[in-house]
Amino acid sequence: MKYVIKLSINKYRNIARYVAFVATCCFLLLIWSFTVYAIDSTVSLDTVIDPSWSSLQLDSNGNPVIGYYDYNGYDLKVILCGDATCSSGNIINSPDTIDNVGGGPSLQLDLNGYPVISYYDYTNGNLKVLHCGNEDCSIITSIQSIDTVGLVGQDSSLQLDSNGYPVISYYDGTNSNLKIIHCGDEDCLIISSVQSPDTIGVVGSYTSLQLDSDGFPVISYYDNTNSALKVLHCGDEDCSIISSVQSPDTVGLVGWYTSLQLDSNGFPVVSYYDATNGDLKILHCGDEDCSSGNIITSPDTVGNVGQTTSLQLDSNGYPVVSYYDATNGDLKVLHCGDE
Repeated sequence: MKYVIKLSINKYRNIARYVAFVATCCFLLLIWSFTVYAIDSTVSLDTVIDPSWSSLQLDSNGNPVIGYYDYNGYDLKVILCGDATCSSGNIINSPDTIDNVGGGPSLQLDLNGYPVISYYDYTNGNLKVLHCGNEDCSIITSIQSIDTVGLVGQDSSLQLDSNGYPVISYYDGTNSNLKIIHCGDEDCLIISSVQSPDTIGVVGSYTSLQLDSDGFPVISYYDNTNSALKVLHCGDEDCSIISSVQSPDTVGLVGWYTSLQLDSNGFPVVSYYDATNGDLKILHCGDEDCSSGNIITSPDTVGNVGQTTSLQLDSNGYPVVSYYDATNGDLKVLHCGDE
């Protein structure tokens, strides 16, 4: 079952994941109402961007910083845009060009505004982390292969803890498990902990990670065995203790392309794809563990929509979601009118 699903996923990846980074640039332009937009114009930053894998943050000037996979050179690349719309002054660097590297990058900015990126090493089947030494990543502080046991590192999601140390969730392809690693320093030269918090069945793809107010990881991901969305709440910083594991949506084939944020109460809000119906879905949990009071909606059901979701919460806590409309080949952005 695992391999059948992977084949169907890969069929769309080269088109779909491009929308995740473009939409983040677009979302600031939205009108604050419940509206669905179809967007078909983009800025061409680099002709070798793999549209399936990119990750974006905004620097202190509001300019996008994007980590992505160069599918021609098989390299990790970073763009520092010269302005808010990436229309001029862009700087492109290739901080890792050894072997075939850069798949599924997840990028955050440290306290200096320097990129920290987790990504997949295809050649060696490893999880890698790179810490840039300046804003445009022309200087490299460190490149580490932090998990090399089996085929590990796909679908990574990175956050920085209060010390600036990376915390990363990812998929262990050898054991078909969810994994999480907590680095013991900024460059991941020291590994504080490696955990497999969910090993029941084939689980752990499409991870999305946030840290709660205590610095404990909260992770959404796909349960391939049960075709369900799962949410796991760790009970400590390393996830050596599990507070809760829930399957808040089990109706049909649901839980692909998860994107998770925490609301002002610390309750998870998750966007994801309903493959059975071809719909975008949004889960708003009723508590920190998603154990009760959950509300699930399907805000867009027109055509085959909802792949490659990326979710943020506006100043009111209302979800803003970018995703792919496979029926029309469009990027779409949806802004909810309530939580």
